[in-house]
Amino acid sequence: MRNVFALLLLASCAAGIGAAQVTFSSTRYGFSTTPVTSVSGDFNRDGRPDIAVANQDPDQGRVTVFLGTGGGKFGAPADYPTTTVRPGKVLTADINNDGALDLLVDEGDTNDVSVLLGNGDGTFRTGPNLFAAFSVRDFDFGDFNHDGAIDVALVECNDVSGSCDMQAEIGHNDGTFTPGYKIQMTGDAGGLSVRDMNGDGNLDLLLIRTNNILIFGGDGTGRFPVFTKFTPPAHCTDPNVCTDALESVVAADFNNDTRLDFAVLQAHACGSACGDNTVYLYKNSGGWSFARVSQFNVGTSADGWLLAADLNGDQNIDLLGWDQDFRAGWTTFEQGAGNFTFTQRSINVGGANPAQMIARDLNLDSRHDVIDTEAGPADNSMIVALNTSAFTNCAPPNSANLAAKIYGPANNASVASPVLVKGSGNSPAGVARLEIWIDGHKQYQKWNDQVAKKFSLAAGSHRITVVAVDMYKGTAKTSVTVNVQ
Repeated sequence: MRNVFALLLLASCAAGIGAAQVTFSSTRYGFSTTPVTSVSGDFNRDGRPDIAVANQDPDQGRVTVFLGTGGGKFGAPADYPTTTVRPGKVLTADINNDGALDLLVDEGDTNDVSVLLGNGDGTFRTGPNLFAAFSVRDFDFGDFNHDGAIDVALVECNDVSGSCDMQAEIGHNDGTFTPGYKIQMTGDAGGLSVRDMNGDGNLDLLLIRTNNILIFGGDGTGRFPVFTKFTPPAHCTDPNVCTDALESVVAADFNNDTRLDFAVLQAHACGSACGDNTVYLYKNSGGWSFARVSQFNVGTSADGWLLAADLNGDQNIDLLGWDQDFRAGWTTFEQGAGNFTFTQRSINVGGANPAQMIARDLNLDSRHDVIDTEAGPADNSMIVALNTSAFTNCAPPNSANLAAKIYGPANNASVASPVLVKGSGNSPAGVARLEIWIDGHKQYQKWNDQVAKKFSLAAGSHRITVVAVDMYKGTAKTSVTVNVQ
């Protein structure tokens, strides 16, 4: 069923850019089952991003794939059964190195991670499942040991003891994995993401463990021997009144200094009919030095999730937050100013039961769109919200291959300093960051698939290169030569 509406975000953008109103045009795709999470990837390598949705059925879990038809539209759904009856998180990467994206799906209550191997034409076949020692609570991908193969980090939890561990599964580029480095923890854990938090070129692990944020630093060999812990301040001091719980953590560069910071949502539960949340922002000062620098309150009920993305196109990272609650669900847009401050804008993306939201440029216009999975008895659907009026920067390459693009300056152009470099990147799985190199030296990086940055350059000829770094492995670059007057 199609449902087109305008989503208004009254946004004041960064200084020098001005104010703009951001609108979204949305299409709803209905489900007979219960969709829970989604991921976007170019599964048939035709240059148009596709969407895979993990959804639950009382008898059989499945992943539903929608292939892009162009312009942010999608064709008829195709279902692929999973061995997990109640699938949860779904991610995509090329785990068997055949050039086609694959899908991995966990369940949360079992030790089984279902594997669907891509055939390269947008269809999938059952692969060798990944089995953990305990129930898989969360997982993420990355090349932990720099061997060119996708590895998997699992948070697995013992349902009897209530404690969790982190298990690294080392990939062999054929769809199979071997258990590697293990980190034993105490208490419940989840919210895992694999990112290079200290900028040393090795992937690290960011996750929630009870009331703490943990970072395990990778050494590039598949091990994570460095341990750092952060504890947000307690909000609920009397357990008879309310209790605190960390629900979501996201890494992003919130102040444009090229380092990854993080934001964490702390829920304050005071019963089924009340509660709210605090989002704490932690600034990365280099190495493993992170300091809490700001905070703000969100929500009309406890619990929630965060998505970090530049939704209004001003080159500052925003936060989208949501919670699915039958009493007081909420969705909020927090517009980032590039300095750890945010302006709250309430929004409605078209449904009352958001289970998950992700962002990607689906129609290749340089604006980030939103995919919202809605899980509710009367509203099982996927909403594709196309961003129609955010600031544009550099229309990206298509998603068939990992590629970088420079929108300006033009090759062999004569320009005045400072020189504005505008670029973008794309790949089947998506781009994690863009780098700008000038005359063979790295000058800047943006943790985004869009970049716009001014550089003061001396008179003469200069070589400018934009490098696109894939979400999981590989780089691509493009270059121009300019003459600065």
